[in-house]
Amino acid sequence: MDIIVCIKQVPNSNQVKLNSVTNVIERGDMKGIINPNDLFALEEAMKIKDCFGGTVKVISMGVPSTAFLLKKAVSLGADEAVLLSDPAFKGSDTLATSYILSAGIKKMGKFDLIICGQHTADGGTGHVGPGIGITLNIPYIVNVNHIENISNYTIQCRRDNDTGYDIIKAHLPCVISVAKNINQPRFVSLNGIKKARRTQIKVWNSEELGVNKNLCGLAGSPTRVKETYTPCFLQTCEFLEGSPKEQAKEIINRIIKLKC
Repeated sequence: MDIIVCIKQVPNSNQVKLNSVTNVIERGDMKGIINPNDLFALEEAMKIKDCFGGTVKVISMGVPSTAFLLKKAVSLGADEAVLLSDPAFKGSDTLATSYILSAGIKKMGKFDLIICGQHTADGGTGHVGPGIGITLNIPYIVNVNHIENISNYTIQCRRDNDTGYDIIKAHLPCVISVAKNINQPRFVSLNGIKKARRTQIKVWNSEELGVNKNLCGLAGSPTRVKETYTPCFLQTCEFLEGSPKEQAKEIINRIIKLKC
């Protein structure tokens, strides 16, 4: 079973800045970490590899410093890691990101399964997993909280819905986006650290990927971030006076006014 895991570098802070000219989020010198949900994706890949054998490869798109985090992914058990890095990728929205990652995945060679985290800490759209599936023209399943069964040709997953859960079966190759807490990520081992030090992270730019630059970065992004801020939650409380009957009547009147 050959598995590719998509990971992303996110800031280890909520203090991000927005460039007022380009409308691109700037991370500056903030320390980056592996997106927390992507650690669940990597662990799920390692569990599948432990059962069926095969390989686990990691891919990410980002600035050159992202290579350090890919080394951490190798220390956690990944066999190989690839970084897609090019100034032309700067400002990519989820559509452009899905296109670039898909190009990288095709260049990596044969795969049976692609695993992504359901959300990213700095965006949270959940678009990239399905976007990769659509770009590569393969099935995708989102919000997976348990893998029920895997065969040579199919995967069966469970995901929660508003009233219970769904059981979904898809043909391989396939993309799945795993939910938080699908598993318990493992700790880095000493052997893993030694392996990471020996591993050379491959770095591919736009020329090596053969992508259309008009579909990358700001040029290939139909959406823009207009504003980013920390939301302020204001809570107010009002006590109603009178008998229970009078209070109930007042609540009903207020609900009627809201509907009107």
